[in-house]
Amino acid sequence: MLIRDMFVVGMDSGPIQNCLLEEDASNVGVTYSSLIEIATTKEAAMNDIDGWKKEENADLKYKKKNKLTG
Repeated sequence: MLIRDMFVVGMDSGPIQNCLLEEDASNVGVTYSSLIEIATTKEAAMNDIDGWKKEENADLKYKKKNKLTG
């Protein structure tokens, strides 16, 4: 078992692991470092989405949440 396989299998089940499992393991370009980059990019995107909230009584108007006031 390669370290990249251990990395993917060791991830908690969820969207990040699903994204990593979509990568073609037979592709030589899929390396441990490329999987780490994919995982961190996906995690950052998920965290950024959580930082946005829909304004009340507004159609498609979103604003960044203030971390102090939520």
